[in-house]
Amino acid sequence: MSKHHERGQHSFPAPEISLGDSSPEDPKRELERRFFVAEMDHHCPTIDLHGMDRETAIRELDQFIANNISEEHVRVVFGLGTGVLEKAVLDYLNRESRREGSELAGYRRSVREASCDIIFKK
Repeated sequence: MSKHHERGQHSFPAPEISLGDSSPEDPKRELERRFFVAEMDHHCPTIDLHGMDRETAIRELDQFIANNISEEHVRVVFGLGTGVLEKAVLDYLNRESRREGSELAGYRRSVREASCDIIFKK
């Protein structure tokens, strides 16, 4: 029997996702699976930093992460613009992910959008 997600009055089959075995011995494969799920999730918590200056954007991002730490993943939209905001966000995530005690399992810039997905440790 196929599972279906309900959205409005339309019904569509749940996608069958298989990337092979994701055993605890293969954390890279598990992280790849989690990024795939995050990329397909159009309803995850999202923050849009368009129009903010660098300092405000990083402060808002830091608060957003703190408020959503219990989620599996979140999305950060920084827009195309001049690239200043993208660089600030990615530099922040790079520093944060390397910080001892960090809850970030990883982050990845979207190839389709001016955004990135953040995966939290579980």
